[in-house]
Amino acid sequence: MSTSASDGVSSIKELFSQGKYEEAAKIIILVEYIINELKSKGNDAEADKIESEISKLKTPVFEKAIDNAIDNAKDLTAKKDSSCVFAVLKAEKFAEKINKTLDIEKLKNNAYQIGIESKIAECTNYLKNGNFDDALKAYKTAEIFGNIVGKPVSGKILSEIYTGLCKSETEKAKKELKDKNINCIEKFFVAEKYAEYAENAVLSKDVAHLKKAVLKFGVESKTEEAKNLSKKDSVKALVAILSAEQYASQSNIAVRTEPLKKEIYENLIGAKFNEAKANLKNRDYKSALSALAVIRNSAKTSRIEKTDGKVISAEVEKLQKSAYNTAIENLILEGKNAIKNKDYTTALANCNLTNIYAAKLNIKPSGEVENLRKDAYKTACYSKITEANELLNKGDVDGYAALNVATAYAKKANIPVPTEIEKIKPKAH
Repeated sequence: MSTSASDGVSSIKELFSQGKYEEAAKIIILVEYIINELKSKGNDAEADKIESEISKLKTPVFEKAIDNAIDNAKDLTAKKDSSCVFAVLKAEKFAEKINKTLDIEKLKNNAYQIGIESKIAECTNYLKNGNFDDALKAYKTAEIFGNIVGKPVSGKILSEIYTGLCKSETEKAKKELKDKNINCIEKFFVAEKYAEYAENAVLSKDVAHLKKAVLKFGVESKTEEAKNLSKKDSVKALVAILSAEQYASQSNIAVRTEPLKKEIYENLIGAKFNEAKANLKNRDYKSALSALAVIRNSAKTSRIEKTDGKVISAEVEKLQKSAYNTAIENLILEGKNAIKNKDYTTALANCNLTNIYAAKLNIKPSGEVENLRKDAYKTACYSKITEANELLNKGDVDGYAALNVATAYAKKANIPVPTEIEKIKPKAH
């Protein structure tokens, strides 16, 4: 028995004798976790031994823990202490562990009613102090308690909470706007959502009045950002100008962004061409293909056909072919290295990928690929023979299936079925 599990069993017995039932129950839960870990690692014998010890203790420990939790819940309910809810929850959780059905519906309803009243009182107090975030948390907790016992909580106070939250976020948005801080947009959208939840017509009108000013600033700020970044970082510049367009559409502001957006796309296409060429120089075909995909999508979206006097689609195709050829060369080399390391799975996967890239180039795979595939199947064959022998030595019938797979791999490798297979087949009977 593992030391930690053995110590756990001893602790459970000691705590039980001391009347510390809840602590004993918690240790049982921990020991059960250790048992599952042992089973997952194949240590079934040790796990079963510990489980046998625990099973003798589990029911009496949890029975006493449940009784204590119920007594505590009753005591706290009588005192109108909202923590009675958690005492009931504890009793129910302990009961689940031994599949026991509790007859505590009346106690549960009373406890949750106290919990609801307590949380609503908290909520009201937070509202008086202008603490709307905590007021919302308290209300939502009361709502959860109500849903558990089928006692809906009045939504009247919720409108007041959302009104307070909306006004608070609106003031923050106004301050950020005054300071020319782009965060005013985020604050505004939060305020707008709270106004919607509050269902307050006057509030919604105030928020709508602020919207135009905030989003107008957003359009101007993001357009300026896009101009400044156009040549330095075309990706961020594109994000900025698209944000400006989005803000404009949300507030019906007329803007002329097309010339700047076209300039950004031209810079982005140029940067990605340079990136693709550099990647190919470093034989990084994956990054090169990723950059070319960005170019292709950018050219399509912006309807830009040429860059530096060259037709974009033709340049992309030329570089793409180079990337495919590089991919084929890399994959074959990686496959050969994988065979050296007896990794036939990677080698076979690389053969399949090589065929895909060859098809994109409209060429037949080279003889090197076929030789690599045969080597991979040969390696796989002998790997399965080794696996089969180990399984059969342990009396595992899966070893016979491994032999069949080895035979199939030999055929795919176009080699005679290895004599080792016939030699170890008797072990399967």
